Amino acid sequence: MGQDIKAVVKSVEAEDRVCLTHKELLGTWEQNSVQFAAGETVAGIVRSIESYGIFVELTPNLAGLAELKEDVHVGSMPAYILRI
Repeated sequence: MGQDIKAVVKSVEAEDRVCLTHKELLGTWEQNSVQFAAGETVAGIVRSIESYGIFVELTPNLAGLAELKEDVHVGSMPAYILRI
């Protein structure tokens, strides 16, 4: 409450109900992925660890699936980009 934010109005519903989002302002997957190249190591954030792989966020609107490894925990870590 009371903060100034940038957002996109998704819809306006009955009686003063406005649905907002900021995700569209973060760019598309294609726009964000051009910042990275295969073969580089970058900062990433492990968001979840599943039985089939690890989800690593590279930017707020770009995440990838990494191979399972021992001693990986949710939080910041370097990520090697195999392919985009």
